[in-house]
Amino acid sequence: MAINFPNNPNINDIHSSSGQNWKWDGLTWKSTGNTGDGGIAGINTEGTSGFNNIKIAGISTIGQLYVTGITTLAGDIYLGKDGDDDINVNGDFISGLNPKQNGTFDLGTPGKYWRKVYVTDTVVTNHIGATGIVTANAFVGDGSNLTNLPSAPGSSTLGGSTYTAAAGQTEVLDSIATSNVTADYNLYFSHALGKQSQQVTILNDASIGDSHIQQSGITFNNHLLVSVGSSIVGGNITLNAIPETGVTGTITYKFFRTEVS
Repeated sequence: MAINFPNNPNINDIHSSSGQNWKWDGLTWKSTGNTGDGGIAGINTEGTSGFNNIKIAGISTIGQLYVTGITTLAGDIYLGKDGDDDINVNGDFISGLNPKQNGTFDLGTPGKYWRKVYVTDTVVTNHIGATGIVTANAFVGDGSNLTNLPSAPGSSTLGGSTYTAAAGQTEVLDSIATSNVTADYNLYFSHALGKQSQQVTILNDASIGDSHIQQSGITFNNHLLVSVGSSIVGGNITLNAIPETGVTGTITYKFFRTEVS
């Protein structure tokens, strides 16, 4: 049946005919759905709707969006803007190219960017910058870029530095908490006069508030550089070095420490 559209319509005028709504966009009349819906032609979108494929070229405002399959979004993603609804991800959340919300992927500012993000499956992304607390059952990787990790029983630590040695002056090379009962060091020293390496084991004797030390494998070329000792100072176990006679100036040292608490 022919539809008689009004003459000289204004942009966004709506014309109803044969149970359909039509809107004038300035060039043509386009169907917007059944009469009373104002939505997609032939589909009532006032309640819950299911779609197999949705392509959105402009801006879409959605109260709640439930995605059960794979959704690919090529542009910017604005989720939970200004503290809107929580975001629940029950499947895989895969983001390979700079996920961002208002220019950043910020999980640590609730109410400003995303109130809460719930992920119950796999998260794959190139980078996550979080200013709050990140909790997970397990972290996978070699951990080579992790810093400021707390010591654990039987943990190992690399350390070292450079200092200026003076006759009779004690230098503190390392300090650990007295909660550790033993510590083993592999030590290396370098000076203009030569090099030195050795093993040191420290026993924390809490009963008398002192530490005991045993040295072994002392090896050097040309000149013995330092004498190593230990003490308890300010609630910490320290590893100390005193230069040997004639050794002054710059000493570089390195150590590998294993402690048991």
